[in-house]
Amino acid sequence: MNYVIHPGLMIKTLLQSIGKTQKWLAKEMNMSKVVINELIHEKRNVTPKIAIAFEKATGYPAERLMKLQLEYDLFKERKKDEINKKENI
Repeated sequence: MNYVIHPGLMIKTLLQSIGKTQKWLAKEMNMSKVVINELIHEKRNVTPKIAIAFEKATGYPAERLMKLQLEYDLFKERKKDEINKKENI
């Protein structure tokens, strides 16, 4: 089984490892604290705009963040598809 995480978990982990807060990140990314909080709590998806702003703030490559989002989205869709197939049996 593949291990897939929401990019928000990676953002949270990175912030902890560099000793920074959500408030700091929001300021650096020029975004609201609500947006950052929603990302970290997996209630918001990463967009290209967010990925680029995160890269500028932290140096973490935007492409990697977008790849995490893509892998997470594909995983969720495949799970939905499996559930729908089981319900139709």
